[in-house]
Amino acid sequence: MNELFNWLLNLNSVVMPMRYLWVFLAYMLLNKHLKEFKSDYKFLKNPVAGRLVGAWCFLFTAFACILGMVPKTSYASNPSSWLFQLTLNILTPIIFVALGMILPMIARRHRTKTA
Repeated sequence: MNELFNWLLNLNSVVMPMRYLWVFLAYMLLNKHLKEFKSDYKFLKNPVAGRLVGAWCFLFTAFACILGMVPKTSYASNPSSWLFQLTLNILTPIIFVALGMILPMIARRHRTKTA
């Protein structure tokens, strides 16, 4: 049970920072369209510097999340458990993103049926 808890804790440390990938992507896209969206506050006034900072943050976070997917257990001691954890560490974020895309479609379909 303790091993399962530790694995779920490590999985959480992989999945939770991935939400910031969306934040950095949105920042880069908004920075790309600065002329269309006016704001009183600008983090960086130079749009090229803003895109570079956004890209660096995005790439660093993605790199850290990908490295975090590698299980913390020893491969030599239990290869099947290590591969199982690696597979689930890769599939879990993909499943969460897929659910995040599917559930709004289901809600939209449900609203149109009831209206």
